[in-house]
Amino acid sequence: MGAAGSKRRNSKPAALSDTAFAGSLVRVPAHDPRWADRELAPLHAAAKTNDVAALRKLLLAPPHVDERDRGESALHLAAEEGHTEAAALLLDAGADVNSTNNDGWSPLHAAAQGASTDMLSLVLARGANLGARTAIQATPLHMAAFNGRLGAVKLLVLLGADVAAVDKDGHTPADDARYRLQDCPCKTDEPERQWGAVIAFLEKAAPMAADERRDFAQRSWGLDVAQTLGEAAARGDATELARLLACYPREADVNARDHDGAAALHAAAEAGHAAAVDLLVDKRADVALRTNYDDTALHLAAREGHLAAARLLVARGADVRATNRFGRTALGDAADSPDVAAFLEAAGAAEGPKGPQFFAIKALMAT
Repeated sequence: MGAAGSKRRNSKPAALSDTAFAGSLVRVPAHDPRWADRELAPLHAAAKTNDVAALRKLLLAPPHVDERDRGESALHLAAEEGHTEAAALLLDAGADVNSTNNDGWSPLHAAAQGASTDMLSLVLARGANLGARTAIQATPLHMAAFNGRLGAVKLLVLLGADVAAVDKDGHTPADDARYRLQDCPCKTDEPERQWGAVIAFLEKAAPMAADERRDFAQRSWGLDVAQTLGEAAARGDATELARLLACYPREADVNARDHDGAAALHAAAEAGHAAAVDLLVDKRADVALRTNYDDTALHLAAREGHLAAARLLVARGADVRATNRFGRTALGDAADSPDVAAFLEAAGAAEGPKGPQFFAIKALMAT
């Protein structure tokens, strides 16, 4: 997975020179010398271009799913390009998430270069080896730091990546980020390449004990994933939300909260997207999770007058009697929506601990 023209420090810290390091480019250009003299194998071409329809057909009776073309598996190319749909299909078909190419790269190394953490999270969730090493002993964290990928650095550190790992030249991930910041003509961070922020994050995390480092990374990473999932949930984009949830399957990710304490479920409920609410709860979103004002998702659905979302939340276990910081229940917040108020009042009057839930289930079945 070599990228022409990439740079890295050589073995002498005092001297900076151009050396072979396949980590500076996030995407394979059309003129990539690996494929210059012939076309890709069909499976690889479908993976590289995210041709999901073609990939599904090929996987019905494929050559071996881990077959190589120029040393690369189809999964390597999907990971390098950031195509999570193609990667998921290959993994479902049995592709080896820890296969290595001729340079010792695993799909996780390829994913760690990217600006989006979707692919990185996906292969990690499918069992990628966090400590995998390339031929030059670079870890996925080295790749992320070298490319200034702050989100990737946060996730890798959260899951236990060794911040002090050294490659064959004795360089740590922070060393790689420092070199790239010095080497970059702009001498500053860009929206997708944040070497300064990566350096600051790694320097702060390095002296921490393991538990403290994990908690530090979780707080920072949680804000990132909360924004990603929250935006899709607020739009009601069920297709995109399903794709993201396949990439971020950890319960901590599904329930990650933003600066206001709101998670994706709050965003879906507030916007009234019942399908998104249902999808999130299926993926272990916590219906009892509260914002900084102690609002539950049901409070927000009621306040905005979203009957379908309110019914669904109560049917999935939301507490109609829960009060927020101001002592208000969801019913109290539904004053401007007679339909929602009538439903919540009737649900709250149902007998027994599960009475409101059973009432809501019946109401859903009747619609």
